[in-house]
Amino acid sequence: MQQQIEAAESGGGSPFWGNIVPSAEKKLKKNNKKVQNRRKFAALTDEPGGSGTERPREHPFICGEFLNQVQNIAKERGEKCPSKNFINSQEILPLVVLLLQSEWLVRDSQNPGKEVFGCGRYNRETKTRACGFFVWDDEEQTNHEDAHHEDVLIAENRQLKLRIMDLEKMNALLWANLEKKNFEWRLKKISRKISNENERSYMDFYWLSA
Repeated sequence: MQQQIEAAESGGGSPFWGNIVPSAEKKLKKNNKKVQNRRKFAALTDEPGGSGTERPREHPFICGEFLNQVQNIAKERGEKCPSKNFINSQEILPLVVLLLQSEWLVRDSQNPGKEVFGCGRYNRETKTRACGFFVWDDEEQTNHEDAHHEDVLIAENRQLKLRIMDLEKMNALLWANLEKKNFEWRLKKISRKISNENERSYMDFYWLSA
């Protein structure tokens, strides 16, 4: 066994050990990266004045493997946090996690009733997603907001229908008044014409009898 290890270290020997060494190095790098990420996460989540570094102004970008820890911290503090992590191929996409100084963004016009999480890099004036990371609110709250939004729309529709009915009644009343005015005007015109005819007939009779 020792000879095989020495042979593998010198570049020769069994291909079995030649395959293990790169795999072990890859795993070691991966573990080191995880440790670094955990240390960064711990530094970001330490409270100001605590044992770690103070939180930066911008919201931290946390990988999905720390999502559970973030949720627990957020629950303890009574703050909002994402409830899902998104997996793209073999990589876990980073999430924008708002632990402190949470900022709600403007509602998306393509998804009415939903809100999105963002960070300080979001430009409100141009509405550009400079950071590129947005996460929908948790499903339960989104469903509740959707139901509330639907109730608001239904109430607005009812008010609009009542308003339309009032306008239709007002329109019918105006038409009735207009017809009444036209009838009165035609009646006066006929009465004036009859009166003129009677007056002319009376004058003709007067001149004939004179």
